[in-house]
Amino acid sequence: MSKIILRMATLVFIVASCAFIYACSSTDDAEPEKTVITLSDTQLNFEYTASQINITIQCTHTWTLTGMPDWCTVEPVENVIGEGGNVKVKVAVKVTTNPNAESRSGVLNVNSGVVSQSITLSQAGDNTPKGKTAKDIMKQIKMGWNNGNSLESESGETAWGNPKTTKQLIQLVKSQGFNAIRIPVRWYEHATNDANFTIEKSWMDRVQEVVDYCIEQDMYVILNTHHEAWLDRNPFDNGAELRNQKLHNLWTQVATRFKNYDSHLLFAGTNEVLEEGKWDANAATAENKRCHRAFQETFVKAVRAVGGNNAQRILIVQSYLTNPTLAMNDLASYISSIEGPNYLMAEVHFYDPSDFALTDDKKFWGTPYRNNGISSWGQEDHVKDVFGKLNKAFIEKGYMMIIGECGATRHSSTNTQMIASRNYYLTYVLSMAKENGLVPFLWDNGGLQNGGECFGLFDRQKLEVFDKEAINAIQKGAETNYPF
Repeated sequence: MSKIILRMATLVFIVASCAFIYACSSTDDAEPEKTVITLSDTQLNFEYTASQINITIQCTHTWTLTGMPDWCTVEPVENVIGEGGNVKVKVAVKVTTNPNAESRSGVLNVNSGVVSQSITLSQAGDNTPKGKTAKDIMKQIKMGWNNGNSLESESGETAWGNPKTTKQLIQLVKSQGFNAIRIPVRWYEHATNDANFTIEKSWMDRVQEVVDYCIEQDMYVILNTHHEAWLDRNPFDNGAELRNQKLHNLWTQVATRFKNYDSHLLFAGTNEVLEEGKWDANAATAENKRCHRAFQETFVKAVRAVGGNNAQRILIVQSYLTNPTLAMNDLASYISSIEGPNYLMAEVHFYDPSDFALTDDKKFWGTPYRNNGISSWGQEDHVKDVFGKLNKAFIEKGYMMIIGECGATRHSSTNTQMIASRNYYLTYVLSMAKENGLVPFLWDNGGLQNGGECFGLFDRQKLEVFDKEAINAIQKGAETNYPF
């Protein structure tokens, strides 16, 4: 650092290691009766790039400037003599580029030995995108597909009736226009039942194999946790510390395994967290929402801490219940405190109206089919309203959003009108989602029957398209352009 000694109007520079010293005195060296320090600024805010801010320091006596951090230097610019030897000195406070995403701060102390003043330094972190941002990637996704009832099945990959996922299946899905796949995974059945949550290597290898099938097809992949009963059905304070520790260790292992994968791979930390059986958004308590928020924060911190490409990997946080209303009213209020929008995005699910989309209670949907008997809610105006509000709460504020699950079951006693009504729903929902900047992922559980929760689009045994009319309707809706 520099030591500066001034006698009247002369500046002399002497190299020193301890401080920046400025002396001012009259010609007879008489010390002023009263020492006063006047600063033009006491708070200096810098952008992340190398820059400088000039300030003026005025004092009636010798003063020192100490406390400079190693990323800051101070150099004199000019001095102006005032009355009675009271000299103003203009100095340049310079900072180097901050290479980190986190901001940094320091304090410069101006001390005359009798009085002192502080100058606070604050420099922003470098949050400029280093890789593809969430918006960059979402622009590329035309429509997504869920590999449901497979790797998240209880007691093994094939336990819920679907065959093992193959490269040929992924190729088939890609051939129908889907260029992104969400892979639900149940981890706890393949991990130790303790705080370490050590995942079996064989299971991690299998998950990686399926991810690679998708990456080889140049598809985007979302890898999540799914049906983790110890986690997603326990949004409670009691036991929260242990659950967050296990969640942290789970994602640390996954992020470590995939740390060198590029931006084609995205992570989603949880799935449909709720208190068992309470699917009504109004039933969510403050405790439920608080614990759910902690899960999202734990997930993001764990992945980012691993490093590698995880520093810029797109991470997805959900609203409680993956409910759109709770996304607007809860998640939107704190998502920015988790991380900025470059590499973080949000997720909801959409099966409205549930008596049509999920169950077989209502077999028709939409204004053209109202005479056939449609639900009293969840029609076109509802879809438009919900998606429009999600756009304002997230997209307009820079945060991208996926509809991680959506679709409509294949209803029983199908006839021409019933099929047409379902196709109308699929086209309308996808089109309205994309119009509002929401990226849709169709739920497919492999169910090829008719009735409630029969979402199969592909016959995974025969490796062929099963529901071509539905896929055509989905493709039609997906032709709508995003607003970004």
